[in-house]
This record gives sequence, C-alpha cells and structure tokens, in this order.
Amino acid sequence: MIEGPSINSRRQCIALLCDEGYLFPSLVCAKQAREHAPASADVVVFLESDRLTPERQGIFESVTGASIRVIPAWLTDLLDRSVPKDFFRTHVNRAALFRLFVARLLGDRYERIIYMDGDIQVRRPLAELLTTPLPEGTVGVVPDWVALHSVDGMPHAAANRAYMEGLDFSPEHWGSYFNSGVMMAAPDTWNDIGPKALEFLVARPGSCRLHDQSAFNHVCRGRTTNLSLRWNFLRHFMSLPSYAAIDPAIVHFVGKLKPWDGVYAPWGRAEFEPYLEMAKALHGADVAWRRQPLLRRIGYHIKPLTRRDDYADIPYRNAIDSSVRAHCGG
Repeated sequence: MIEGPSINSRRQCIALLCDEGYLFPSLVCAKQAREHAPASADVVVFLESDRLTPERQGIFESVTGASIRVIPAWLTDLLDRSVPKDFFRTHVNRAALFRLFVARLLGDRYERIIYMDGDIQVRRPLAELLTTPLPEGTVGVVPDWVALHSVDGMPHAAANRAYMEGLDFSPEHWGSYFNSGVMMAAPDTWNDIGPKALEFLVARPGSCRLHDQSAFNHVCRGRTTNLSLRWNFLRHFMSLPSYAAIDPAIVHFVGKLKPWDGVYAPWGRAEFEPYLEMAKALHGADVAWRRQPLLRRIGYHIKPLTRRDDYADIPYRNAIDSSVRAHCGG
C-alpha cells in the first residue's frame, strides 16, 4: 500500500469523548494535549451532558485551552436503537462507544483524527505523532499488553491467543493486537471501522472481553500501522527499567485504580498533581472528582505488601523489558 501525502498540522484534531462521570480526568488530558500539541492542531472534548451552560463551557475551555462540545442527540439515539435492551448495564458504558463515531461528530474539517482516552497523561510534544505517515486506509495504533504476551515463552500466551482467535485473528496478526486508548486515522477510515465495530460488539459480545477495544481489533486486523509504545505507554510497564529510559510521551493508566485516586505505585506525586491543580481551577464549575472508595484505596496501599510482585521473576522481567524497548524502537 502506498503512503499518502504528508499531513498538514492545520488539518488535525485530538479528540476526547466522555460523559459527566469521566469529565474531570478528560479535562486534565485535554489540557496536557493542548500544551503539547502544535498550536495549529485542534483539541476537542465532546461531552454528553444536559448541564453544559455557557458559563461552564467557558470555564472548561479557559482551563484546558480545548474546545468543548456537546454530544448530539442523534448519536445517543443511534446507540440506544442499535443495541439490545440493558446492553449498557452488562457490557460497556454508552459513553465508551461515542468514539466509534468521532469522525461524524467532527465532520469533514480534518485530514487526521487522533482519539485519546481520558485516563491518559500527555507529557511530551506530540508533533512527531501527529505527522507520522499512515498508509491510506490504515489505523495508527500501539501494540497492547496482549500482543506482547502472545509470543512463545511469555506468560498467558495461550490464553491471549485463544482470546484473539475469538476475534477472528490469525497468527500473523497476534503481534498487531492494539490498545484502543490512542488511535489515529483519517475520517474516511474512522467512518468505516466505527459502525463495523459496533455491529460486531452487538452481534458477538461474548468474544469482546474488552468490549469496544475487542471490536475495534476485529475490524482493524490487517489494516493497522504499529506506532511506538511511547505514544501509549501502559501503566503495566511503568515498573520496568525501560520506563525511565524511554520517557514516554503518553502514559495510559489502564486498570481500576487511577492517578486521580492518589499516589500509588508505580506512579508518584507528579502523576497525581495535575488532578489537584485541575480541581482547584474548576472550583465552582460543578465537576465531580470521582475517586475509588476510601477502603478500596487503603486496600491498594496494603496489596503490595501481601502479594508477589508482577516482575519478581527476573527472566520474565528482562524479557518483557526487552520487548517494551523493541516496541519503542530501542
């Protein structure tokens, strides 16, 4: 496949989509994205809310530098019509599916759309990511933990391969299974993969262990461009020696515990501080800072004292560290 022309940064958009429940961390991510993206690239947050008054919108845009827009009724109506009754109670939050239609929300203004999850921190300039060449029709993505643990000799390789086979992956695609927290594609590509992912998720929810991420991987197999882990560095890898050496641009805090819950290894005060700053900036804007319950947070402090460290096995630690470095180009 032939690579398309170089991308003009004035035709790019970084987009986040959320409901009120995930608004607080999404605003932190949007603020950091705005600080690290070229001034000519747009940052947009789509919010599902009936409480976005002009005053609140003005505060959000002032503290983030991003554009804040409301999720239109046509999208929520489409999702409600497209999925079975009670689907959102048993499978995935409706807001998680907004990104499937991000290109329709943005219209034809952009040549490239970069989607980001709200539990992300952007720590380094994004210009290199925004201008990475993408073959026409492909999606720029970062290999997931599952991909790195699907090779011979890695723990859980057999289970991960079985999971991917349920998504119709063939062995040559195992290494391309991606984390959907950062995805980059042209609008036409988004408009192609989004509806197909929703169709697969609704038709085969049992195969979608990770919900819309599973569905995206099904429809995108064979049409992805692997990006460096620097652009979506998972929390799982922060305890590895490679973390400091790579100094990733984007850190993704997958898992139940989040950096806005407090200071919990493997992250420190530096990862918690942006949420303190955002809470102060948003004072009076009626934004919920939703943290894990206190007892659960206390439990996470105790947990490391009672369980074996994930990387206690030195050969495994060295193997996964080497794999992470290789996927970062070093």
